[in-house]
Amino acid sequence: MKKVIIALCVALVVFAVGYNAYQSEKRATTGKRKVYAVLPLSGPVANVGNDLKAAMDAWLKVTEQVPFDLIYIDSESQPLKAVTAVQQAILNEQEPIVITALSPISAAVIPVVAKKNGFSFGINTTDAAKLEQNGRFQLVSGGLAEDKKTLYPYITKNFKKLAIVYTNEELGKLSLLQTKEYMQNAGVEVVAEIPLEMNMPDVRIEALKTIKSGADAVVVYGQATLPYANFFKELKKFDDRPVMLAAIQFSIPFVQDILKDLKDDVIFESFDLANMSDRKHIAFKNEMQLQNQPVYLCSAYAFNVLEVIKYAFDNHMPLTWEAFENLKTFDGLGGKIYFTGKGASEYTSYLSTFKNGRIIPIKESEEK
Repeated sequence: MKKVIIALCVALVVFAVGYNAYQSEKRATTGKRKVYAVLPLSGPVANVGNDLKAAMDAWLKVTEQVPFDLIYIDSESQPLKAVTAVQQAILNEQEPIVITALSPISAAVIPVVAKKNGFSFGINTTDAAKLEQNGRFQLVSGGLAEDKKTLYPYITKNFKKLAIVYTNEELGKLSLLQTKEYMQNAGVEVVAEIPLEMNMPDVRIEALKTIKSGADAVVVYGQATLPYANFFKELKKFDDRPVMLAAIQFSIPFVQDILKDLKDDVIFESFDLANMSDRKHIAFKNEMQLQNQPVYLCSAYAFNVLEVIKYAFDNHMPLTWEAFENLKTFDGLGGKIYFTGKGASEYTSYLSTFKNGRIIPIKESEEK
């Protein structure tokens, strides 16, 4: 009996080795390269990572002749774990191509990929200037530049005293610094700077601090976490609350689901994801709806980064800063992507609010 069990085990090992070798050989004969997508599929921001993955899966279904194999890596929402997982995945790769999501993880992973002469694409990553300047990455998501074009002018036109509430992580802190600098130069007084911890269960004190600050407007920045959404709920309880403003992260369904009816009172940045005329964009939207998945900010980033990579493959475009700067623009889901140099990119966003469950742009005539 023991001999039979040993023989079966040996057979299974031989089969496994042979199967893996077959898969490797099969990939080699197709000529496809691997593209690794490092996403937070578990951990505190897993909702964002799984939404990105769902959008990438939908893109694969509606795209003909995908010139690469897409391989997912779970960053577990932690930079150090992301680095370890990426190092293992690209150990035997030459010039690997990696998609990385979220600013802290992008900042950790991009140098690792660069050491292998690889190239990284950042999504849900805010500021190219804060990343290692090695010329081996390109952001395909909007950054803090959108705030300067939409949200900031609205604030300076309509308000004199501003409270800034931010989640205490990289995106929140970067947004705080940039907003303070802009407002000081524009003559708007920042009367309160209030951090929210990522796992903070109770934000009543922070809401009260905002009220007592005397601000006539409050803007909230950061990752789409429970404290971020609960802050708006808490603030809504005060009749003398300031006007509530938010950056583009507010459009994430995770936040909207928590706020429900309260979201109509918030003015926030958004992309145009309602008016689609491109056939592939429509097919993607339909596929997402079949999977009961929302089409929103993260969906656009996921779709667009894969479209950009496919374009580069199909057109034998080198993956360099110079090549993207020469490309200048790309027609993406949600509007044009502008490659502005040194790995940075911009989208066109606009101010919106909710009416009857729909995102409605705020027209100039409706502004305060």
